[in-house]
Amino acid sequence: MIKLFFGSIARSLYVLVVCAVLPALAIILYNGLAQRNQTVAVADDQLVNLTGSLASLQTEKTDQARLLLRTLSVLPEVKNLDVPKCDALFQTLLRDNPALANIVLIGPDGIVQASGIPVSGKVDVSDRVSFQDALRTRDFSAGGFMVSRMAKTPVFQFSFPVPGDDGSPVAVLFATYDLAKYEPFFRTLALPEDSRATLVDRNGLRLFSLSMQADTPPSGEPIMNANWRTLGESESDSGRFTGTRYDGAQVFFHFIKLRLRPGEAPYLTVLTNVPARTARARADRALGVNLTLLALAAFLALIVARVLGRADVGRYVEILRASEEKFAKVFYRAPVAMTLTGIEDGRIIDANEAALAMLGFSHEDILGKTSLELGLFTAGQRRELIAELKASGRVSAREANFPSPDGKGYCCIFSAELVTIDNRDMMLSLALDTTARKLAEQALALAKEAAEEASRTKSEFLATMSHEIRTPLNGIMGMLQIIRELAVEEEIREYVRTAFDSAKRLLRLLNDILDIAKIEARRIHIAREQFRPRETISSVTDLFSAQLTKSGVKFEVAIAEDVPREMLGDEVRLRQILFNLVGNAVKFTHTGGLGLHLSLLPIPAGPDSARLLCIVSDTGPGIADDHIEDIFTPFHQVERGAAKRYGGAGLGLSIVKRLVALMGGTICVDSRPGRGTDVYFTIEAGNAPEATAPPPPAAEAPGTISPAAVLIAEDDTVNRLAIDAMVKRLGYETKTVETGLEVLDALKRGRFDCILMDIQMPVMDGVEAAKRIRAGEAGRENRDIPIIALTAYAMAGDKDRFLAAGMDDYLSKPVETQEIRDAIEKVAAMKKSPSRQPPDQTV
Repeated sequence: MIKLFFGSIARSLYVLVVCAVLPALAIILYNGLAQRNQTVAVADDQLVNLTGSLASLQTEKTDQARLLLRTLSVLPEVKNLDVPKCDALFQTLLRDNPALANIVLIGPDGIVQASGIPVSGKVDVSDRVSFQDALRTRDFSAGGFMVSRMAKTPVFQFSFPVPGDDGSPVAVLFATYDLAKYEPFFRTLALPEDSRATLVDRNGLRLFSLSMQADTPPSGEPIMNANWRTLGESESDSGRFTGTRYDGAQVFFHFIKLRLRPGEAPYLTVLTNVPARTARARADRALGVNLTLLALAAFLALIVARVLGRADVGRYVEILRASEEKFAKVFYRAPVAMTLTGIEDGRIIDANEAALAMLGFSHEDILGKTSLELGLFTAGQRRELIAELKASGRVSAREANFPSPDGKGYCCIFSAELVTIDNRDMMLSLALDTTARKLAEQALALAKEAAEEASRTKSEFLATMSHEIRTPLNGIMGMLQIIRELAVEEEIREYVRTAFDSAKRLLRLLNDILDIAKIEARRIHIAREQFRPRETISSVTDLFSAQLTKSGVKFEVAIAEDVPREMLGDEVRLRQILFNLVGNAVKFTHTGGLGLHLSLLPIPAGPDSARLLCIVSDTGPGIADDHIEDIFTPFHQVERGAAKRYGGAGLGLSIVKRLVALMGGTICVDSRPGRGTDVYFTIEAGNAPEATAPPPPAAEAPGTISPAAVLIAEDDTVNRLAIDAMVKRLGYETKTVETGLEVLDALKRGRFDCILMDIQMPVMDGVEAAKRIRAGEAGRENRDIPIIALTAYAMAGDKDRFLAAGMDDYLSKPVETQEIRDAIEKVAAMKKSPSRQPPDQTV
């Protein structure tokens, strides 16, 4: 009987030890797994940064090779296949560039013509992929790993075609990089512990591998088939996967695929890796130490239980109390809030220090109270919690809100486990405080709203400033035009012309600032409308031809025959790009000549679109290489005092670069100080559908389509006076009003053939007045009267909004007399055309 008693006590003590260990084990495992995930995430970030750095370095090397070969391809000795001069040139380049293994000039038949390394006999490289790609694509190409037939060393090769006069390749240039000298360029990068970095060519062969701790496979050896297959199956240009390294280690891989052109196969892949054990080592060591300490504590507790089980009850009770104290330390000092609650009555049996601190109660206040009495849960929430706990035995990672002493409350991730102690079901709950994270998320959301509000405010401010500046500027320019026409003395005319040119410069600056603002706010729209590229080029050249003829500078314009007659795109933005680039060339070129060349790139942008290449060249002073990037910075001019000498605010090229990007293209500059500059840019343009040309309009006598009476609606006194005078100078009768309501009244009282309608007017604005006219409120006979919008706003979408309101045309202030004439005659012609339909009455 005594033996059985002691055996029962021992079993009870063993159970007590296990109950003491389980919460500590749960906490250790929870923290260990969290720390492990964190260390893996840090290692992954290091891999991403390393891969990106390697990719950037390789891209820089590729761009250097591209620039070198492109430059060589236009040299006369290369284009003329002058072998002695090419040999000497290539040898000089090899001396100056130690990383280059060789530079070779190959004829179209694949036979080497010239080489930086002397060759004997006939060397045929027509089987080289890079040679074939250069002829096929007529562009910069890359090969793969190979052993050079001339340098007798492992190399990586780039190629570029040498264009003839007709654009077809007459030869191919090779630049091969010695991999033995290529590798040190990348050794400046710091690799994580036991990691590897590899550059892989298009065939899966290693160009070289980097490691700070161990030897790596030699260049030319293929990477493991499974890893190469995974890379080939990935449709993304970058990503991560888990696999086996050549040394058998399980590793985390990260890769970036490099392409010469979109849509082509990668010519090179950057592949980095770090062993999984290395990434997790720190966390695993910490977890191992904690588990060892816990196991040691449990083992000691079991020994104590065994000893107590053989001792008298008094000693057992005393030692049991000590064991309870150890359990209490683990429970009470856990960093996560923990409580023990009865399932049936819901009363709290115990809570640790973290829980007391979170809820703001003392130990005496919380014991014996229910979660309902403490306001932790509602009755419904508790019923749902207990039901789920009884059904599955646990509740995992549920978001919950608990009260706090300051009344703000805590956001927590709440988990619970069903446990049985002394034959009584209890709930062991853990709550992880996530208040800081929630507050950060809310702050981020508020910051996003603030940024969007700031963007809206900025757009509204720009629209208002545009209106407030353009309105008086329209009055100034209008009055200047009238004075210019009325002035008799040539001196006065010259003064007026100078003032008018200054006003136009101010208008161009305002337009540039608005364009920059619209691009930054992503509010600019790239149209996709049918246009004729040759007419666009002609409109730009006509603008500058007279100025260039006067200065004696030649202007050569060339458009390739393969450029379609009509295409789809934004003609207005294309003309703006050309105007800025040609305008800059004209501004800085005083002798020599200018060139404007338009052609079609052989690689389409998509199934229904093409890429246009435009080159603007000049013989001006040129730009130093270290200043080329600066010219695209807003308000920046390379030469100090350039604004005073040549005018301009330094916005044109910044706008050009951003417009080119929005139109799906790129821009680059090739400049030679003292000799001139070539600006290359590409844009995407759609293939226009086949269409027959419309019949020419019937000829009419001048002035027969012009209306006799024009109604002018303008609230600003100066603008009203200026526009009225300009329209009268065109030979029309006029009547002026100041509000949209007066427009309706004037139409009811008299007959007019056209309306010039200001948009921003008191009482009733121009948009509302147009809608009411189209609805017949000014009489059915005036429902289809031509309406031309006059506005000082110049933001995106204005024109579409005005036309949708029923207006026929749109003029942006300031306006010139000729613009008014053209607009009036345009809408008058529309009125006479039998194809014109009355506006919808529902507008």
